[in-house]
Amino acid sequence: MDDERIEQALRQGPPDEPAFERSIATQIPADSGRGDDTAYRGTVRRAGIVPRYGFATLVASAVVLLVAVVIVRPLAVQGPGSSAPPDLLGRIRAEGTVRIAVSGEHPQTTAAGEAVIGFDVDVARVIAGSLGLQSEVSVVAPTDILDGTGGDWDIGLPSRGPAVGSGVTAGPAYYVWPSWLVTDATSPIATPEELDGATICGVSGSAGLAWLRGEAASEDAQIDPPTGATALERASDDDCAEALASGQAAAAVTAQLLDDELAGQGLRAVVEDPVVQERRVIVVHGSGSDVATLLTALDATLRAAPTSQALADASRRAFGGRDLTEGTP
Repeated sequence: MDDERIEQALRQGPPDEPAFERSIATQIPADSGRGDDTAYRGTVRRAGIVPRYGFATLVASAVVLLVAVVIVRPLAVQGPGSSAPPDLLGRIRAEGTVRIAVSGEHPQTTAAGEAVIGFDVDVARVIAGSLGLQSEVSVVAPTDILDGTGGDWDIGLPSRGPAVGSGVTAGPAYYVWPSWLVTDATSPIATPEELDGATICGVSGSAGLAWLRGEAASEDAQIDPPTGATALERASDDDCAEALASGQAAAAVTAQLLDDELAGQGLRAVVEDPVVQERRVIVVHGSGSDVATLLTALDATLRAAPTSQALADASRRAFGGRDLTEGTP
């Protein structure tokens, strides 16, 4: 019996073949028990089996699909050949313009009518040009620059103090600012040692006041402050000059005055050289790996001869022929 079925199947061929259909048709009797005289006249096709899945199976399938989307899609987006998102320097280069904040304080920056000019403005444009970028300069309070606030900017030139905010990273120094230990022009004091235990005036937030209190960076301090001196804090060099004239202080440490401006204020330097020289650094908006390449680029461009020369020329124009960029970075 089995041999007969095998032989018959071989003669009929695959179910999709016409020969199979004709063979099946000849085997189905006219009266197939359906209660009518309808003979087979259709075509034969392989049955399509539709599976029925239970709820647990559907849930498992959904989980597998979700895992595939979470894992495979990131691999497709950041797989071999794809690049990481650009850091701050990359974003700046894509825009073609670097936004630089300057302090707006004299003598580093001054307002001339509608224009803002000065040393820091010149520095901003030199740095942008050396990076192959256009510059967009805005005036921001130095405390805001040091804190990483005050608007949307990429690089800041605060021209004072160390960076204090978590939103900024200190970069290389682009110049140094000197401070002198001075007395009233009529004072007999001739050496720093004569000021031991004396009251000395310093401007709030200045490198000179930090020097008086022994808080200046060791590489900034040129000589030691007088032993046991008491710091008298005032808001400006003018206020310290008044304290000297009134006898409230025996000496002062300058914040903004240069040595050729002392005589005009009725002051005299106790020693020929500045007692402290504060490194004024560039700061960048941001931190960590996002700013690393920009900091490297800034350091490299400040060391490049064309940039160094341009900044020295800008310093001489702004500060009576002095090159305050000498020795930096």
